[in-house]
Amino acid sequence: MSDKLKHWVDQSREEFEVFPFDENQGWKDLEKSFVPRRRKRWKLHVGYAAAACVMFVAGWLSFMVYNTYQRPINPMVQEWMETERFYQQEINEIQLMVTAKVNDPLILEDLKEMDVVIASLKKDLRDNMDNEEVIMAVMDQYRLKLKILERMLEKLQDEDHIEVIETNI
Repeated sequence: MSDKLKHWVDQSREEFEVFPFDENQGWKDLEKSFVPRRRKRWKLHVGYAAAACVMFVAGWLSFMVYNTYQRPINPMVQEWMETERFYQQEINEIQLMVTAKVNDPLILEDLKEMDVVIASLKKDLRDNMDNEEVIMAVMDQYRLKLKILERMLEKLQDEDHIEVIETNI
């Protein structure tokens, strides 16, 4: 079969050549049509500019984020924050123990009222951090709440101890 095709192509070769082709002139024209074009440099420069902008913005954002976390804190403010954290932690621990043993809504309501007083004092403190009277008032409220909770816990533990003794007898 391939022999028949080869024979037919050889006989009809002239019919395939529709356009005359001068080898010397044809290759030169063909080479001109395939001359590599110069790249447009502006696209390359726009890409570099965009990358530089992205890097600048990323650097600026990281600088801003780093500096917000590294702001120097006033020693008085830092001491206040540590003291407040200490009292809140102590109050929360003791309050959990007390509320586990007492389900009296009046007592819990009184403790919430103390929280409201502390919150209003802290609001005043936000307005003027240098006001020593407000700081002392907040500290006194924390101390008072802590004392009340400690006394309640002592009384509850004494009652539990008495109940244990009575059940053992």
